[in-house]
Amino acid sequence: MMNKKIVDSAAIGILFSRPAITEELEIAAWKAVRDDILEITKSANAVICIHAEAGAGKTTFIRQLATAGADFADVLVLNPTAPAMHAGWISQGLSQWLTRDSANNRQFQLRFSGLKDTERSILLCLDVSEIADPGQMAGELSALLNLADASGIKLSIVISCTDSLWQSLSNCQSIESRILYVKALPSFSDQELAEQINRKLLKHPSLRGALDASQVLNLAKNAAGSPMRMTRLVCAQLGIEIPTTNVKSKKQEKNSSGKKTKNQQDQMAIPFDDLLAPESSKG
Repeated sequence: MMNKKIVDSAAIGILFSRPAITEELEIAAWKAVRDDILEITKSANAVICIHAEAGAGKTTFIRQLATAGADFADVLVLNPTAPAMHAGWISQGLSQWLTRDSANNRQFQLRFSGLKDTERSILLCLDVSEIADPGQMAGELSALLNLADASGIKLSIVISCTDSLWQSLSNCQSIESRILYVKALPSFSDQELAEQINRKLLKHPSLRGALDASQVLNLAKNAAGSPMRMTRLVCAQLGIEIPTTNVKSKKQEKNSSGKKTKNQQDQMAIPFDDLLAPESSKG
């Protein structure tokens, strides 16, 4: 019984693991979207949005977009680690990217304006999923784009988020006129989902041969293009139990007196070094 649990735990880890960069699939439907975004980046100061449900591949898309844009643009990817971020977090992330001297944050505008001398576009990618205060975020994005306009800098801001967050952001008047491109992230094809899972099934003895090609393809047809849904269907087919819970928002909690209080963790400031996506190792 204990061995069964150990094997299942190892299998779960493999099935839900993110593919290594060298093993990521090139999703055919993503290329046209990447090309559109990069063309806009070369000329316009704009807000661009890619939205999809959780587990659809948004983070992978942003990483591939950043890699493709690095030839002609300076690329910064920010990955907030909490939904509640204090005002100015995007500007401070940019400031940390410009210099490690955090004492000079007040000179951000001067340093940012100096980027016009590089004659390269700036591609700012925000892999945010959910944000507690979309209005505050939209206001900061508008201010950054206004600064770019005044400085003669080409700045495109790509937001990768859930469908619900984009609905909230798109209703913010502060960035309404700046939105030039919105796209639901194209889904994986059945064949792409099957290929991704087949690669994972080869990585552990208990998974090899557990499903034949026709079973995997049938599961892919029921996954509606979602890698996360595909993985859960595979687990169900293999008899691997995965807990499903409805996580409630903890932005506010009731205390013993019945009053609502903000969750303490939501109020914590996140070190801005933690917002910077780790650099890929170059072989």
